[in-house]
Amino acid sequence: MKKKNYSFISSQWSAVSHQRSAVSGQRSAYFIQQLSTVEQALAFGHAVGTTL
Repeated sequence: MKKKNYSFISSQWSAVSHQRSAVSGQRSAYFIQQLSTVEQALAFGHAVGTTL
């Protein structure tokens, strides 16, 4: 009985850690998206500056 309970707890724990890693992955993806937007804006501004 005790072993079964332990496996249930470990499965719960792995689910929580999976969720946490998914959240951190989403967060890093968002940051990368923001960075790419900033880079695109800078590149566009640079292109406009060189054209003008």
